[in-house]
Amino acid sequence: MKRLSIVLSILMFQAAMALPALAQSSSDEFSPGFYAQAGFAIQFQTSDLKLVASNNGNQAYGGSIAAGYFLTNWLALQGRAQFIDSGANTLTYIYSADAKLYVLNLLMSNPNGLIQPYAIAGLGGYTITSDLGNFIGGSSQTWFTLELGAGLDLMLTEHLGLFGEFNYQYINASSTTNVLTDANNIGMTMGLTYRF
Repeated sequence: MKRLSIVLSILMFQAAMALPALAQSSSDEFSPGFYAQAGFAIQFQTSDLKLVASNNGNQAYGGSIAAGYFLTNWLALQGRAQFIDSGANTLTYIYSADAKLYVLNLLMSNPNGLIQPYAIAGLGGYTITSDLGNFIGGSSQTWFTLELGAGLDLMLTEHLGLFGEFNYQYINASSTTNVLTDANNIGMTMGLTYRF
């Protein structure tokens, strides 16, 4: 009787260990796919144009949209555009092609979890347009930009989640005569993400 209870205990333990694997649906397995993001963007700009043009000090607010594709469960490529109202009839457009590295997904065997942190790097452009009225007129200037940052996807369901991201933007404005004398910005974006 003692042997039978030991054998049954071992079998029950093995069954208990196997049940979670059997209960996993096929949706836990990675398949490449598209995603889209829309959010609220804040730029902490240090350029002289921003400091002069805005009543909000060095902060400017706007929106952000992005579309991307997961190549693997740890690597995604995306295109993003941000539209920032810099005040005093001045708009800032930031557009970039980015790579996102999901660090935990790279290190874990089953990465499909609630919290998914990532690092992001990208190249793009930074355009400031202004319309200073009939007397002075409008102008537009564009520079190359490099973005580095980190973020977090908080997946509420398999498809829908929230995201938050901080990034540093270096703008190559020193090589031309322009309105920027210090072009380093810090950005923060928060919003919704949807994975198709």
